[in-house]
Amino acid sequence: MQDRVSEPNIVGGAIRGIVVGGILGAIIGGVEGALISGLGVGVGIATGVVAGAVPGGVVGALLTTRIHRDLVRAFPSLTEEEAVGASSHLGRMTAQPGETLVRQGDLAEQVYVVSRGEVEVIRSEAGVESRVAVLGPGEFFGEIGVMRETPRTATVRASKPTEVLKLDSAAFKRFVGTSSGRPELEKTVDKRLGDLERTRQAPQGQEPAS
Repeated sequence: MQDRVSEPNIVGGAIRGIVVGGILGAIIGGVEGALISGLGVGVGIATGVVAGAVPGGVVGALLTTRIHRDLVRAFPSLTEEEAVGASSHLGRMTAQPGETLVRQGDLAEQVYVVSRGEVEVIRSEAGVESRVAVLGPGEFFGEIGVMRETPRTATVRASKPTEVLKLDSAAFKRFVGTSSGRPELEKTVDKRLGDLERTRQAPQGQEPAS
C-alpha cells in the first residue's frame, strides 16, 4: 500500500503550527519577560514568538503528514485531491483502555480511523455483550451508521492506549463516500453487517464464527 503526501497539506500544517506555536510562545515570553527576566513584555513577546513558532511549524508539518498518511492507509482508493480535502477536516482524539469511542444506538455523526493502538467492536443484545471485531492501525469504524443513515450498530471501545482520527459525516460523504473506492467500501459495510447479524444469531456471550 503506497503512502501519498500532499505538499500543500504539509505547508498548511506548518502554518497552523507556526501560528499556534507563535501565540503560545508570545504569551509565555511576555509573562517571562515581565515577571522573571526583567527584559520587559515587548522583548519577551518577540523572543517567545520566535522560540514558539519554529518548533511549532516543524511539529505542525510532521503531524499533518502523519494524519494524511493514516487517512490514505485506511482509504487507499482516494485521489490526491480527495485525500487532501478529507485530511483538512480530520480531528484527533486519544482514548485509554476501556474508554468508549462509539456507543451502540447513538446517532452516527462521525467516522473514525485508528491511527495507533487497538479498539474492540462490541454488540449488545438483551444486555449481553459479544465481541464482533478487533481493529488496529489503518482500519476504520463508524461508517455503517453514516452511510446507511442509521443509529450506531455497535459499541467501540479502546482495548489499548489508542489514537483515532475522526471525520464528520458530511466530509466523509463528500470526500470518501463519492470516491472511486465506494464499491469496495460498500463491500466492507455489507461484510460488517453480516458479522453483526451472525453475532445476533450466535449463542449469548459467544463470538461469531469468522
